Amino acid sequence: MKNPWKIANEIKKMIVEKSWKKLPPERKLAKDLGVSRNTLREALRILEYEKIISRKQGKGTFVEKDRNLKIYINPSSIEVETHNPEFVFDVLEVRWGLEASAVRSIILHADIDEKEWEKIEKVLEELEERYRKGIPSEEVDREFHKSIIELSHNPILIDLYKTIWTLISIIWKYPLGVPHFGDKSIPYHRDLFEALKRKDLNRAIKAISDIVESDLKDILSFIREKGV
Repeated sequence: MKNPWKIANEIKKMIVEKSWKKLPPERKLAKDLGVSRNTLREALRILEYEKIISRKQGKGTFVEKDRNLKIYINPSSIEVETHNPEFVFDVLEVRWGLEASAVRSIILHADIDEKEWEKIEKVLEELEERYRKGIPSEEVDREFHKSIIELSHNPILIDLYKTIWTLISIIWKYPLGVPHFGDKSIPYHRDLFEALKRKDLNRAIKAISDIVESDLKDILSFIREKGV
């Protein structure tokens, strides 16, 4: 039996996408959604409780609210290929796109207070210290990049990053079996931080590009050595 909360969410999407003022008959809607009428009725009760619909005896089910709906968007499943160079390239490209968008939001729109800057600089200092001592730094490196996304104060961007967070976590630790992956890019992290504080968009985008290009070089070196 499908979860009625998920079905209620699907109906919300249909209300917006189809501009419904009145829902189709229960039998048809249940068939379209691939659920039993009992499950559909539970979903409708949820929507009725949220005051999104109202049911009128003998007349049907009417939409009372079609704006400001909270709709959960379920992303497509992604199959992780941890030791596939092309897959790691794709992930790095997505990471670059998200972080470049975050950088633009931080510089052009976000209002960052001093405590936020201090928090991210503390992460950066730990990352630099580990780099100097040759200590594995993947966890701190990941925290730095996550903090950049959060500085954007863009909830959609943050949610998108969370969507691929598990994916990034899986391939970040020794992707393709490369120890100290990404360490060569750590010096560019300070450039990124300083550019963000100074609101220098071009320099910040260059720093993001330098970080990703450095990571790509690590993977290319691995491919050449292993003959992948």
